[in-house]
Amino acid sequence: MDIYLHLGFPKTGSSTLQFGLFKPLERTYNLNLLTWRKTDDSEPLDRRPSSRLFNYQKIDKEFLNFSKDKINILSDESFTAPLRLRMQNYGPNIRSPFDFPNEIKEQIETENPSEKINYKVFLTIRNQSKLIFSQYVEEYNWKLFKNIDLLFDKQGGIDIWGYDIYNFYKYILVLIDVFGKDSIKLTLFEDLYYEFEFFCKEVSEVFKLPFKDVFSSLKNYDVNAKVKTAEGVYSKGNRALVPYLTEKQNHQVMEKFYNSNLQLASMFGLYEKFKKYGYIQ
Repeated sequence: MDIYLHLGFPKTGSSTLQFGLFKPLERTYNLNLLTWRKTDDSEPLDRRPSSRLFNYQKIDKEFLNFSKDKINILSDESFTAPLRLRMQNYGPNIRSPFDFPNEIKEQIETENPSEKINYKVFLTIRNQSKLIFSQYVEEYNWKLFKNIDLLFDKQGGIDIWGYDIYNFYKYILVLIDVFGKDSIKLTLFEDLYYEFEFFCKEVSEVFKLPFKDVFSSLKNYDVNAKVKTAEGVYSKGNRALVPYLTEKQNHQVMEKFYNSNLQLASMFGLYEKFKKYGYIQ
């Protein structure tokens, strides 16, 4: 049984893949997409597979309903959501997303005890300063309506406590331990925008979908796009303009992840790409 685990990361085009590619092509190419809010936009957050894991619960069996005869895709970008964000939903005593890979594997195999399962893990990462800023914009309503700032401390300084899941190298070591390095396909969000054909080719090869269909499906589909200006990005509903991080602030964020990115570049042969996209200098 082939099971593809699309684990995120958040703000890397995950919804675009889910609803611009996998869902439209589901019937044509015998996909079995298992994702939150697939058919119901009002599906509660608590039913989301990642939410169940954050709360030390079992994933609903509906999301573990795999088929031998289909390309099974379990997709939830919040499997890699930062603790700092999910603590706002569920309080401080939640499970770390670093525990999720092993938990996901155990739950899948408990539900399918007699199956030999071939796992493929699909990840898209993004320059951490831009990723964290995009996450900040997405969740800016916490600041507007509850005065909870998910990025800055009371003195206005950068505070990235609770974003440890964006230490990509550390997380991928966990994935390697659980699934093996050969199962992991690592892609870059920046390629989606700057080397679009290359990104489509990677997606095509991983999910065994024709390149032309991947290309045409993703070309004009961008979920959750925000209104951008020279000064910043508007939050949901265009309620507030969130200023871009300064060069100094970007540097402060990237400095925290520099060694991790360097190790990841070495592991996957990504030095040139990481330099081009600002992961390393």
